[in-house]
Amino acid sequence: MADSSTQNRSVYRLRWVGYGLLIFFIIDSLTILIPPKFTDPAWELQTIGSLVDRVVVPILGLGLVFFGEYFDRGKLEPIFLKILSWFCLLLALIFFLMGPLSGISAIRINNRVSDAANQQLAQRITTLDNFEKAISQGTPEQLKALSEQLKDPRAQEQLKAQGIQVDVENPQQLKSVVLERVKAQKAQLQAQFDQARSGQLASLVKNSVKWAIGALISSVLFFMLWKSTDWAR
Repeated sequence: MADSSTQNRSVYRLRWVGYGLLIFFIIDSLTILIPPKFTDPAWELQTIGSLVDRVVVPILGLGLVFFGEYFDRGKLEPIFLKILSWFCLLLALIFFLMGPLSGISAIRINNRVSDAANQQLAQRITTLDNFEKAISQGTPEQLKALSEQLKDPRAQEQLKAQGIQVDVENPQQLKSVVLERVKAQKAQLQAQFDQARSGQLASLVKNSVKWAIGALISSVLFFMLWKSTDWAR
């Protein structure tokens, strides 16, 4: 059976490990928070995620620091323990606020990404609409000029790569094929946009919910640490 001196050394080791973990977390948190970009929802959500992913470090560190209560403490440690006890309550409040903040940031990110994507899609659709209108209203001379351009071997290779079979000597057939291709291209763009937005939204929701739940659980744990260390206050 271990004697009391061995037990004392074990307590010291656990406490110093706890202090070390807290120092690591503080340094890591500073690198995450600096420079701050509080008006940027992407930075806010990523910061919340980074802190929640690392929250086990301060929880474990505080648990080890408080281990043994007042047993064999230094003269100044009671003051430091009192500060750490209230620090637990502060962390509980901060992580509690991170829960709804992650949802708000996710909504703002989704709106920003949607606006940018919609604008880009609208620009490309408008370009295709203008081209479709030009072909539809094209004069026989313009269609003949287009037919001459498509006689170029490189243009022929591009048409074959896209699976388009057209008689460049027949301007009316060319007009019909080009219009069908434009309509198919617009439908393809819309489908690609919907698929990309669906994937982005799913990823955003998954991360936001995961970090929100993690933040709330962390808040509860910090609150329990504060409540259970009333002896230090």
